[in-house]
Amino acid sequence: MMTERRIGSAPADAPRREVPLWAAALLSLAAALVGLLPWLVTGARLPEQELWTRPVPAGDMPIALLPFSRYALTQIFALLIVGTAVTGVVARGLRTRLSRRGLAVMLGTAPLVQAIAIAQAALVTNAGLPADAEAAGYVTGLVGASLLSLLIGGFAGALIALSPRAGAVIGLTLAAIAAPSWLSALFLPSALYGYGWSLPVLSFLPLVTSLLTGIAIAWAGIETAGRIGGALASLALLWIVPAAVTAIAAAGGSRVLAEDPAAMTEYALQVFAAALFSPAVAPRLVLVAAIVASLGSAVRWAIEIHRPDPTDS
Repeated sequence: MMTERRIGSAPADAPRREVPLWAAALLSLAAALVGLLPWLVTGARLPEQELWTRPVPAGDMPIALLPFSRYALTQIFALLIVGTAVTGVVARGLRTRLSRRGLAVMLGTAPLVQAIAIAQAALVTNAGLPADAEAAGYVTGLVGASLLSLLIGGFAGALIALSPRAGAVIGLTLAAIAAPSWLSALFLPSALYGYGWSLPVLSFLPLVTSLLTGIAIAWAGIETAGRIGGALASLALLWIVPAAVTAIAAAGGSRVLAEDPAAMTEYALQVFAAALFSPAVAPRLVLVAAIVASLGSAVRWAIEIHRPDPTDS
């Protein structure tokens, strides 16, 4: 018996057009540029360098694709992770139309672009530094922190694109942790120029991580043991990673501590412990995320309960 088909609708089993490799590469390139956007819109002038051999006005600093500075470690972390996370979201949305090669191209192009940005920023920074051990250690530290961020971002993007929802929620949480710094860098110029609308946005940013993580957990659901594990892992990351990023940024941003690795490590551990157990930081983020996830899950459950069963028609 033939079933009725809506006019203008495609057959359910109609083949979907495959995304060509060049399009996959362009989409990934665009995602990487989205990640770098908050830095690029400022003009991408290298931050002033306290170790440079000669003083250079801010407006005359060379173009750098990343803000290489000991005071911008959190921003570098955000710029790189957001770009690969966006790639992962796009790849997940298109994975039924991507070949294996297309998926590999998409997941590989953004990290390649970011690696080029790291290399370019390192070369530009090193060009103005004296040839001594302190300068070499400074550039090496910035490159190491950037490569670590690139690896974390690539891991997050791969989880989002390839994993079941239980794994994807972990990748989305890593992106959510980077989101406030990314948004802060994007809106900060407006705040500096006195646009009043940007101030409430900046004050709200610390809760963006919790909001996005809670939404990701609600999207993934908690119907299976794997998804429950993914949700718990996301909340654990929400507790630990922001504290770790704060500690690394605080210790890495000190020129005095840079000359004493042992003291830098000790200070980083102190900051990490303080951030980890301060009620105003990590516990609050986890609590808000849990509330958002609970509300989102309740809404999702209500929608599914009231959704008509197609077999009843």
